[in-house]
Amino acid sequence: MILAGDVGGTKTFLARFKASGVEPGPPLEAEMLPSKSFRSFEALLEDYLARHPGPVRAVGLGVAGAVVNRSVRVTSLPWVIESDAVAVLLRLGPDRVHLINDLVATGHGLRALNSSELEQLQPGDADEEACAGLIAAGTGLGETILVRVGVAHFPVPSEAGHADFAPRTDEELRVFRVLRDRYGRVSWERVLSGPGLAALGE
Repeated sequence: MILAGDVGGTKTFLARFKASGVEPGPPLEAEMLPSKSFRSFEALLEDYLARHPGPVRAVGLGVAGAVVNRSVRVTSLPWVIESDAVAVLLRLGPDRVHLINDLVATGHGLRALNSSELEQLQPGDADEEACAGLIAAGTGLGETILVRVGVAHFPVPSEAGHADFAPRTDEELRVFRVLRDRYGRVSWERVLSGPGLAALGE
């Protein structure tokens, strides 16, 4: 059994897949859990496994945060997820637990989509040979760069959502001042995210 997860500041999705063949089929079960209801990822995982028991052979987690030395400090949560700790909890070898940035995971997942699952927001002439960017506004602002290598795009981790917001117009300056008065430093994540958009709508 393979356990896969998307760990975010607001919610965490976990699913189990049968470990057979090159690519797993549909999940045996999938569940969304409210991240902030748990003191740690391990507590959340124990809660999930208590309701979905069974052996797990490997784990892959896309986590909101930068992966450094097999560890992630989760953005917007007081969690630190360490692959070795997850391996101990599941009685796995350390090489059976893999952590990657959540937007890098999303970038890999784009390859599995077909054209009927995509919606064009703005018409244009796409250059299939060019690099691309991927952004996702949620609890924070996730961003990754999709570098073209041969015939495929490969996602590169980025924490660009934490870069400073640089206003250029009078309207953007007004936005900047509102957010600066509230937060002090204003990053792009303060502008384009669930909390950021809510703050601007007040």
